[in-house]
Amino acid sequence: MGINSNLKGVFSLKGSIILIVLLFSLQVFAGLRLPALVGSNMVLQRNTEIKVWGWGNPGDKVTVKADWIKAESSGTVGADSMWQVKVLTGNAGGPYKMMIYEKDEVIRLENIMLGEVWVCSGQSNMEFTIKMFWRLE
Repeated sequence: MGINSNLKGVFSLKGSIILIVLLFSLQVFAGLRLPALVGSNMVLQRNTEIKVWGWGNPGDKVTVKADWIKAESSGTVGADSMWQVKVLTGNAGGPYKMMIYEKDEVIRLENIMLGEVWVCSGQSNMEFTIKMFWRLE
């Protein structure tokens, strides 16, 4: 009888620890979040429509307010916990701020610039320096 009572204590302690870990992990992943690509100090393409996205609580409304335009844009978090909102950008300029709301949560993004965004890539054998340009003449 002594062994069974000791095992019950171990299993209930083990079960309690597992339950606490599971509850904690649910809290960590709940709420409004953005991908690493979307944040303060970013440059957005001017005069176009951009997509701002992230994760939240399913069914919640997400509102994006950027201070370069008067209108707010809203969307709803899907069953997969993802949301996406389209926002118009204006002429080149900045720095601007953007606020993203979901219920009582707010994410503030600062120092956002609007301008030309260029994505360039190449290989080391494609290098062309100014010094090489002067030799061509």
